[in-house]
Amino acid sequence: ITLMKETGAWLLLPDKFKTIMEKASADKPQRLWVVAAVDAATGMPLAFVGTRKPCASAVVKALEMVMSDKTHISQLVGAKTPWTAKVRPENVFTDNGTPYIADVTRDAFLMSSVSLTRPPAGQAWKRPFIEALFKTFAKDLMSYFDGRTFSNVVERRDYDSVGDATLIIDEFMVVVLRWLCDVFVNTPSARLNGLMCFGMQI
Repeated sequence: ITLMKETGAWLLLPDKFKTIMEKASADKPQRLWVVAAVDAATGMPLAFVGTRKPCASAVVKALEMVMSDKTHISQLVGAKTPWTAKVRPENVFTDNGTPYIADVTRDAFLMSSVSLTRPPAGQAWKRPFIEALFKTFAKDLMSYFDGRTFSNVVERRDYDSVGDATLIIDEFMVVVLRWLCDVFVNTPSARLNGLMCFGMQI
């Protein structure tokens, strides 16, 4: 709908069709799932993929991002810091979600000669680096948004997360990637003795 409105195509549609589309989008709000990867030695983000549903293809795309130069992405979103970090990891730790145990995911890791380790469910401390990124993300960036759904229904109370949403998913991902490139990697880290991710060599 947003794309059609921006291009002017929305004005050409029959009113009945527009009403149906707007009602359908309001009745079924979208949730954003993120597949991310962080280098355990430096804390440098290596991949950040947004998807509208959990899927193995997003995991495979993230694996490809880990091993690729992402300068074009940082330029596309208008970041001042180039996202050049890339590495061929020896081992990757994930959770046990359906996209991570899928045959497509397993095959992609096998073909890339990267070991895939899935610690038992409920042991987040075995994936501390990605958990730290998401914690920083929630504290530093998400606090600026009015349209967040909070962590649970008790905290949310009667907040209208659909009515108060401030960005569409694609716009939100641009903001996230700019924050990742220009803020997160340029912030001194206690884990790195006050150094920044951007100054580290991978």
